[in-house]
Amino acid sequence: MAEITLESLYHLVENMADFIMTKVATKEEVGQLAERIGQLEERVSRIEERLGQLEERVTRIEERVIRLEKRLDELTIRVDLLTVRLTELEAAFEQFRVEVSKRFDQVMVGMDAQAGQLETLRTELASQSHTLDVYNVRIGDLEEGFLGKRVRDENEEEPDPES
Repeated sequence: MAEITLESLYHLVENMADFIMTKVATKEEVGQLAERIGQLEERVSRIEERLGQLEERVTRIEERVIRLEKRLDELTIRVDLLTVRLTELEAAFEQFRVEVSKRFDQVMVGMDAQAGQLETLRTELASQSHTLDVYNVRIGDLEEGFLGKRVRDENEEEPDPES
């Protein structure tokens, strides 16, 4: 073992004293450090509390997002169903429109045919009316020639038996 001399002992004590003076904290510094550690512990506690609140809020938000995603899925399904129904309604409406258009065309053709028939009837009626007027004049002329008077004029002169 190395020999310890008074001089080496003196150097060791001096180094130890220097270390204690410069490196080891005083009671005041230890107190300040303890106070600072207490403040940091309070701050960490508040941060942990706030973090807990934030975690709760995040959990509630996540739950809400999940509910909204489910609702969005339900709405997407409803929109798909409504799209299918709308497509079916459009097809049915188009079929109805075509059918109504065909029937309207049939009605118009029928009305045109009836208008033609009415025109023919009106022409025939005018022709028959004119023929009857000509016959009436001829009969009147014949009555005047044979009887000397018209029979119709005679009926107009007689009083009405009901009067």
